[in-house]
Amino acid sequence: MSIRKFAPLPVVAILATSPLSAAFAQQAARHHYDLPAGPLGATLNAIAVQGGRTLTLDPALVSGRNAPAIHGDYTVEQALDAALDGSGLQWAIAPHGALTVQAAAARGGAATLPTVRVAGNALNDGYQPILAASPKFTAPLLDTPKTVDVIPQAVIKDTASSSLQDVMRTMPGITFAAGEGGVPLADRPVIRGFNSTSNLLVDGMRDIGAQTRDVFDLEQIEVTKGPDSVYFGRGGGGGSINMVTKAPKLDNFAEGQFSLGTADYWRLAADGNWQLSDHSAFRLNVMGNGGHVAGRDSAVDFDKWGVAPSLAFGLGTPTRVTLNYYHLQDNGMPDYGVPIDPRTGSPYKDVNRRTFYGLKDRDFRHTQTDIGTIGLEHDINDRLTIKNMTRYGESTNSYVATAPNGASPVYADVNLPGTLQGSVFRMAKSQWTRTSTLANQTDLSGKFDTGPFKHSFDLGMELSHEKWTVDGWTVTSSNPHAAIQSGSSPQCQAYADLWASYDCTTLDDPNPGDAWQGTVKRNRNPTYYKTDTRAFYAFDTIELTEKWLVNAGVRWDHYDTQSSKNGDTIARQKDDFFNYQFGVVYKPAPNGSIYASIGTASTPAALGSSDYDKVSAANSALKPERSTSVEIGTKWNLFDEKLALTSALFNIDRKNANIQVDTGVYEQAGKSRVRGFELGLAGDVTPKWKIYGGYTYMDSEIKRGAYNDATVGQPLPDTPRNSFSLWSTYRVLPQWTVGGGAYYVGKRFGTACDRDCWAPSYWRFDALVGYQVNSHLDLKLNVQNVFDKVYYTKVHYFMGDLGPGRSAILTATVRY
Repeated sequence: MSIRKFAPLPVVAILATSPLSAAFAQQAARHHYDLPAGPLGATLNAIAVQGGRTLTLDPALVSGRNAPAIHGDYTVEQALDAALDGSGLQWAIAPHGALTVQAAAARGGAATLPTVRVAGNALNDGYQPILAASPKFTAPLLDTPKTVDVIPQAVIKDTASSSLQDVMRTMPGITFAAGEGGVPLADRPVIRGFNSTSNLLVDGMRDIGAQTRDVFDLEQIEVTKGPDSVYFGRGGGGGSINMVTKAPKLDNFAEGQFSLGTADYWRLAADGNWQLSDHSAFRLNVMGNGGHVAGRDSAVDFDKWGVAPSLAFGLGTPTRVTLNYYHLQDNGMPDYGVPIDPRTGSPYKDVNRRTFYGLKDRDFRHTQTDIGTIGLEHDINDRLTIKNMTRYGESTNSYVATAPNGASPVYADVNLPGTLQGSVFRMAKSQWTRTSTLANQTDLSGKFDTGPFKHSFDLGMELSHEKWTVDGWTVTSSNPHAAIQSGSSPQCQAYADLWASYDCTTLDDPNPGDAWQGTVKRNRNPTYYKTDTRAFYAFDTIELTEKWLVNAGVRWDHYDTQSSKNGDTIARQKDDFFNYQFGVVYKPAPNGSIYASIGTASTPAALGSSDYDKVSAANSALKPERSTSVEIGTKWNLFDEKLALTSALFNIDRKNANIQVDTGVYEQAGKSRVRGFELGLAGDVTPKWKIYGGYTYMDSEIKRGAYNDATVGQPLPDTPRNSFSLWSTYRVLPQWTVGGGAYYVGKRFGTACDRDCWAPSYWRFDALVGYQVNSHLDLKLNVQNVFDKVYYTKVHYFMGDLGPGRSAILTATVRY
């Protein structure tokens, strides 16, 4: 392996073996708590989470007990004392610095514990979502009248997920679309039937950089479903994904993970946190990862590393400052998958899954991301906090990839039938892009009362400047016939000498090591796109009574985007749009809610047919598309707040798309609709049994399209009618855990194929066996795609992107 692969490894080794002090109970950091009266277990968890502490407890001790309301500035220990007052319980220090709860008579000394069954483990080992990180959610998840799913770090670790796409398989109703030209080189999530690539966020701020995202620096992932422009501005209308990064805490700990697997897989990751003083801390996450893709390991490989340091001052005081930086570098072989069979519309089922049509001498993929963030937070008083975040980020995405049979309507329809004669034309697709973002966001949040009504609010302002530079590569074969596209007959049949230059290969037995001769040069003639936005928003959750709440939010955006080339402006578009969210919540019990809500989204015309704000002369005068969602649902926290159950009925209408209504006549009259329902569960059924998953049904339809469009009345692309996921683990013995996952995705039509291409439905099953050696070391064996199922994650009109084959990953985790 190259030295570059091991660049972060010395740091990994240091973090994984540092003898860090764990005792922390007597430090004087204070936190502001504003917790209502409620179940004791939930209150204790909230105190630990807010204070950045680890808590273990026996659920039987707190079952059926309630805690009083806790308001004010306290240390974690003081807040625990207040919560446990009168309960006959008290906190103590467990080995290695964790907090625990026990009967008061047994306390004795802070460092000596009686024999007690510890069922909760570390707080972040649970599957139940605790809260959403953004202050825009002015109520707990239980009382938020909208589907907001949180994937905690424990699910990410237990499933051995290393990328965003890995994690999202645990969330039904979300698929990933093929990239521009069918190149799957960046994350393109589809939520509730609509492309949500532009709605990827990091810590609540939009991140437009095209990349395949790693999860080594993530605390949790939050998925907001349905139109949510009121929260995050312009978008596709299906929802958004917010990635919450790990932040410094007033604690000392280190964790290192080392994984080895089939297909030459290896991964090293470490997470270290050092308390520098009573009010400051430093945290460092590093990662190195490489190997091949299981089932495609003859040629498809990857090699990436990342580092994310963060430094915080003023923790536990009214004024807090956090500085963090994120770097990810990812290289590998791009993979277009298997050609579509023109007779069936689905990928060739008789082609061996290991068949790879690319060229090692020509193809490459490189992405690099750098993001720096400064966060400032100040408690004005015990009921009012102001927060400001400033971020600059830059991402580069560059590739040359082989598209079997080409990727343009000019010749793909000609070349695809060539596969019937066993030939594949190796068309080169390429792109070079760089995105940069400068953004600032300010939130003023807090609580106040108006007479008998209690308010929890957030007011904010967002400013951003985004720039997207688009260039490409000129790929020239040594054979001039490779550049001729007459469209009259399949390329490989029209010019037999293309076989000698390896621009053509066989359908069944291509050789990625073919000695292709030619040149690859950057065009250096980019097109520039830039977008400026400014927005103001307000949210309020109003408690009318103990059982009735109203949740309302509004947002106004000013949007200005333009494109240019060679110093000349191509097009410019300006828009002002207003969006809202309104919901009513009824609480039949403290641990349950029933709600109804309505919300909107705006998709500028420059964004409507692209992943980015791609304004042109054709769309610059068009109005934004509008999406409206109506949702009715219920949420319940059961088993002493350990298990969250959710269900929702929803209907999304999107209108105002530009379509051709007659020959040469265009109007903004296009419409589409998605309606369906969801079921979700997350948390602990018992102290030994954890579960996470759900089911989504979506009935999607293109209601009105072009007058000559055959897709009218058909489902939206990348939108399966049924999808299901279930991941669960069970501790069969104190040291042994077993688990597994079952995932189903129904048939779905592909991207840009007029419903002539589709991906078959599939089931996939995963398995887990875990062994805890001692309090410092545990081992996990994950087997993914246990039955080696051949399935397709994405389909474009000429290719199907294969999911990974069966793989096994053994992970050792060391903690101090």
